[in-house]
Amino acid sequence: MADTDILQAGDGATQIALPDRLDTAAAPKLLADLAPHRGRDICLDFANVTMLGTLCLQVLLNARHHWDADGQAVSIENLIPPVEKALADFGATPQSLISAGAS
Repeated sequence: MADTDILQAGDGATQIALPDRLDTAAAPKLLADLAPHRGRDICLDFANVTMLGTLCLQVLLNARHHWDADGQAVSIENLIPPVEKALADFGATPQSLISAGAS
């Protein structure tokens, strides 16, 4: 998958299918694709992700921080073991990317 795909998830969250390579080159587009969805719940779909780099991880962590501050939820799905390992290599966990939203 070359680009990020946006779909409406069944639970009302906007589902964002992430591209296969979340490397340095993908970071500006990832940031631009996430920004318009601030203010509503999102679900990040990692089904196609085969590579997660530092800069895209930073974008995802920053998004989670902003969504959390806004009281909006960030959830993730389809996280595969190689991406979980990449997160662990960076000292992060899948829970680092999740925000529960408003309590």
